[in-house]
Amino acid sequence: MKKLFTTAFALLAFSLTYAQTNIPVNNGDIEDTTPMYQNKRNGDKWTIEGMWFNENSKPGKFDAANSGLAPDEGRNGSQAIKSKVINGTGNTAHVTLSFGDNDISSYGPGTYTFTFYAKSLKAPTERPFWIVCNAINGKKKNVTNQTLTVADNGGTVDWKGLENGYLKQSITVKVSDTTKAQNLRLQVQHARNTNTFWFDDFTLTKLD
Repeated sequence: MKKLFTTAFALLAFSLTYAQTNIPVNNGDIEDTTPMYQNKRNGDKWTIEGMWFNENSKPGKFDAANSGLAPDEGRNGSQAIKSKVINGTGNTAHVTLSFGDNDISSYGPGTYTFTFYAKSLKAPTERPFWIVCNAINGKKKNVTNQTLTVADNGGTVDWKGLENGYLKQSITVKVSDTTKAQNLRLQVQHARNTNTFWFDDFTLTKLD
């Protein structure tokens, strides 16, 4: 009985020590039905509720006409966001999906993990994603260098078999000061090669 009690107490202590807090994020399940549009307040970037695409090359690599909301293409038949990359030249940053900004000001310093799921049309021949997390203050200024340390540089990317269905992707960071780093912004660079990607189920958790 004593051994059983000790084991149960240890398990309880472990679960309390490593409990996770789920932080609400805007449109993480990609179920908002507002079509993708160019947001004049955000430099005419192609935008879906809660996220937008950045293009960092000329000519552009993002095929907006064949991207956007993708009903029935999400996990378990839900809606996803689709990104078609054209004329990839080896640089993942030429097209970036930015998700956020997600308010963490009331959760305090600690370890945070973004998770999302992705699939591709064609089998990637090399790692297709470079995942970045930035810290943003209340004035929309980037304060990453002052407040944030990345635990897995470039994120934890699972890509072998991506053409067969959704695989889990993530990035984990440590935030030192949430009075400065009031928001976290996820960025998924994905333009290394010509391909089509679908993204779904974005979540943010804090390890307490």
